[in-house]
Formats: sequence, structure tokens, C-alpha cells
Amino acid sequence: VAAPAMAVAQPGVMSSEALGYLERGKLMYESHNYVGAIDQLEQMKRLPNNASMLEQADYYIALSKFERGEESSLDALLQFIDRYPASPLAVEAQLKVGNYYFYRGQWESALLSYSLVRNRSLDIDSDEDLLYRRAYSNLRLGNYREAEHQYYELEKSPRYGGATDFYKAYIEYAQGQYDAAEEHFARIPQGREWGYQSRNY
Repeated sequence: VAAPAMAVAQPGVMSSEALGYLERGKLMYESHNYVGAIDQLEQMKRLPNNASMLEQADYYIALSKFERGEESSLDALLQFIDRYPASPLAVEAQLKVGNYYFYRGQWESALLSYSLVRNRSLDIDSDEDLLYRRAYSNLRLGNYREAEHQYYELEKSPRYGGATDFYKAYIEYAQGQYDAAEEHFARIPQGREWGYQSRNY
């Protein structure tokens, strides 16, 4: 039902010219059809197009590969950043490079990549994601002071507040501050996501 409605809303999506392939590719990406998005965008690149269209195609191809978990997504993201360093989309691509390493547990590489993303250069949710992943990477590397500072910045976040309470207590536990850790673990409500794990400690 939704597909015809999108086509009506965007007449260019039915075009057999480059713009049609670009619009279809973006719509497929947004609907999580990453294979279809890559197919449409690769076809677009073989047609007459302009620099803006090519930039968007390369961006969504790289993101589609990332969402599919392809090993080649790292090269695609780095090539995009190298090819379009002044693009506003390069910031998001750099975040994805950090996420590539983060999801593979490569904490040092993740932190290095995240350090290239300027603070508050993304939307609010992405900024919080960036700060949380920096904090967790520092935690896993034993950089407790830096991690604690970053978690304090997230303590009022509706999405990360619970995790922040838990990991601040964990940092105390990891540094042998058991009385303080026990007190702070005990404050985490049982009904919350982190309640069971806190009782464990």
C-alpha cells in the first residue's frame, strides 16, 4: 500500500533517468531494502548524472553496505569521506566508520574514528549515540576517568540514563570502590533494564 503512495508523492521515482534510480535507491534504503538500494544506485551511476547525484549515490551505497554488515562497507565509507571531505554527509559517514569498529569490539580504532567527529555536529540522538559509544569504548579500554566524565554528560538522557547509572557504578566497582559501587548499584530500580545486572554485582 505504501509503495504506490510514495510513487504518487514523488513522480520522479518512476523515471528511467538517473534521478529516478536515485530516488528509488533512497526510498529502498529508507525501507531497509539495502540490496535493492545498492542495485538502483549502481545503475544510476552508469547513467548521465551530476556531481550532487553521484555524491548521494555513493553515500547511500556505503550506508547500505554498512547496514548489511558487509566487510567492504569500511572501504566504501572511507572512500566517501576521502572523495567528499567538505560534504555535510561526511560527518555521518565518519560516525559510521566508528560504529564499524565499535560493533566489532575494536575499541581503540572506534575511539580514534569517533575523535574525528566534531561534538554537536549531528542531530541530538546521533550526538548522544556518539557520546555513549565513546564512553563505552573508554570503559572497555580501562580509561575510567574519561568514561566517567562522558557518562555524567549522559545522565539526564531519556535513552541512556539507565545505562549511565549502571556504568558509573561499574566504574567504581572496577576501581575497587566497593562500598560506593554497592550503594549506587542498589539505587537502580529492579524494574529497569539494568536492575538485574546491578543486583548481580
